[in-house]
Amino acid sequence: MIDLLKIAQTEADGGDLLEVLSALFQPSDVRPLGYPNALIWQGGLHDGKINPVAHALTDAYAMIGTIAAIDVLGLPYYAVPMWAQYRHDHNLEPLAWFGNMPCTSIKWSTAGDAYVNDGRGGKVVVMGKSGNAPLRTQAGVYCNVRPYGCITVVRCMPCLPYSQDRAVFDVDAQTGVIHSEMNTPGIQMAYANRRFLRMVHETGSLGRVAMKPTQAMEDGINAGLLSWMLQDTQFKIGRSFAVDCYVEHRERVDRIVALLPEDFKVGMESWGGQIELHIADTNYGLLLWDLIEDREVIVLATDLDGDRLTDLLADVSEPLRRFGQIVIDKLGSEADMGKLWGELGYTTGNGRDMTSIMYRMEGPPIHEQTLGSADAMLLRLLDGDESMGGTKEPYDPRIHFVLIRDAYIDANPGNAALHDWLDENLSVFDSVYAGLRVGRFSKMKNLDPEFYTDPAFYEREREGVFWNTWQLLGPDSYLTSPGDYLAIDIAGAQVFVIRDNDLKLRGFRNVCRHRGARLLPEGRGNCKRIRCPYHSWVYDLAGGLERTPWFGDDPKFDPADWSLHEICVDVWRGLVFVALGTDSTLESQLAAVIGELALEPIETYRPVAQHRLVFDANWKIYTDNFV
Repeated sequence: MIDLLKIAQTEADGGDLLEVLSALFQPSDVRPLGYPNALIWQGGLHDGKINPVAHALTDAYAMIGTIAAIDVLGLPYYAVPMWAQYRHDHNLEPLAWFGNMPCTSIKWSTAGDAYVNDGRGGKVVVMGKSGNAPLRTQAGVYCNVRPYGCITVVRCMPCLPYSQDRAVFDVDAQTGVIHSEMNTPGIQMAYANRRFLRMVHETGSLGRVAMKPTQAMEDGINAGLLSWMLQDTQFKIGRSFAVDCYVEHRERVDRIVALLPEDFKVGMESWGGQIELHIADTNYGLLLWDLIEDREVIVLATDLDGDRLTDLLADVSEPLRRFGQIVIDKLGSEADMGKLWGELGYTTGNGRDMTSIMYRMEGPPIHEQTLGSADAMLLRLLDGDESMGGTKEPYDPRIHFVLIRDAYIDANPGNAALHDWLDENLSVFDSVYAGLRVGRFSKMKNLDPEFYTDPAFYEREREGVFWNTWQLLGPDSYLTSPGDYLAIDIAGAQVFVIRDNDLKLRGFRNVCRHRGARLLPEGRGNCKRIRCPYHSWVYDLAGGLERTPWFGDDPKFDPADWSLHEICVDVWRGLVFVALGTDSTLESQLAAVIGELALEPIETYRPVAQHRLVFDANWKIYTDNFV
């Protein structure tokens, strides 16, 4: 079992986290392009059926949550060490490793204000702060797409739009780089513009452009690229800038255009939709209206303005809900704005609102968790952010399952079975924990009493946890000879496994087909045949019905139709498992456990004693305290 507390404590104490994590993962042969000496781990079930995803092992809760989620799901993955101390010690090279992985990947947030060991007995702020800018540069990211409910923001990257030094401003005809205080790759801006237009065309959403072409010179070039792309398309322009930036900056824009592939605009002549061009600052109010009206909108913005817009969208749902509650209370109603929010169709405020996708010039995209998990920010979130009056939601563990779901679907297009399985797992997570995501972390330390006492909730657990997964029955050393059996109770379902005359293990419901009596006593034993103690129906060791004493002759009665109900049986390294009803294989459920126990000689273990403990309590009481 993975000791998450040990990992967290090691990181907090500045200990050797590399040693701790190296014991959890296996080295991988996969390497990022151009970095043959990179350290890459792998885990999960690599059977070739599912394309793996690369995870960045970053900092604090982001790392702990990632390790827990990938262990629970058991999907094949790669892991790149990227926590603060490690990337500091390696001069940020791990960012380049991750940014050049040859597969779809997930970038979990990095701590930008973390203090690390400086190698001389002191502490310094981690090199490169969060490392976001060098990672995007190394990975060749040209835009970041962030969904927030009905609004999706496309951020050009990297592109900081506040250059004012006209003496140095120009566009390099050889590279397309826009020279200014912050050099900006114009080719990547062009690809970001095209993705924005493609999304507007394919979704039918309203397109809003948030730039400052008359104030910032990069924005002038960016708006000029957009104007060039809109030529000869079917897009309709509503509000527009005071000047056509392609006309104003044509010579410089054409330098970038000359560097684009010849087929860059092929097919765009049929693209269409509604585009509104706004000075960036006016979008703040417009997007609030869009959110309130639940209008599907796609926004194109430069990096810095886009960051501000997305920060607004990330935080605005709570103030809107609070304002709604104030109005409700003023009217004397007992309605709950939190519940009304969902009933009205609004979706912002859940885990999905904190995800985004970074598109690369080459290679699959990088899925990103965007809320930020820097230590100081995390503490503010857990304690209720001071700017929100203590109402901001805490860091939600659901985000790990949401982002992993999206990334694996992206990496495995057309795999409907995987898609359904991921949705099912997210639904299970929500069904168990939906009521636990509260406004203050202190309330999350324990489950509410109803989860231990509510009969309806226990029924859901029996169906979803015990009866729909593989359960350990016992060692196969108990079942060596024909007739050896082991019978147990699985949350009220009686089952047994028996060795038949051909030495094959078979599993059955421990219920007679006649009147439902239990066939074999619970525990171990041996029998020549399986005889019901009620009316003496007799079954062979393969579950077939042999005799029905006192039943009489009925020509319509066929014993072949009355065999025992079979259940799934499998053996892994000397341990027998059974499943009442699941489409998953045992190996897929064990997943990471297979690798974790690879060096343990469990096949050689033999039981020497057995102790039975019976107590009147919910099963989670036991697991909370002893597992």
